[in-house]
Amino acid sequence: MEQIEKMITGYPTQVSGSLINGERGFCRQGGYLMALGPKTKKTTHVHVFLFTDLIVWTAKQKLKDTYMYRGSVPLSVALVKPSAGACWHSVVWS
Repeated sequence: MEQIEKMITGYPTQVSGSLINGERGFCRQGGYLMALGPKTKKTTHVHVFLFTDLIVWTAKQKLKDTYMYRGSVPLSVALVKPSAGACWHSVVWS
């Protein structure tokens, strides 16, 4: 987990606390296309880190294995569902 935290720069620890805590586990990471809005077809490339209670999206930086924090949402307020007619999943939060 410490290695993951070192890879992500700009995470707002003063507001959200550390990415490392006793209850949070790391699940997986990977690159994805993210829609820029609910009514647009424009997308952007993001690198996502999935934890047991949180999803964090980042932008790849020029340095190897470093990512700039772009946003996050607790999974307790997120709904992950398959998108119609594709092998994509969409994440919706309120």
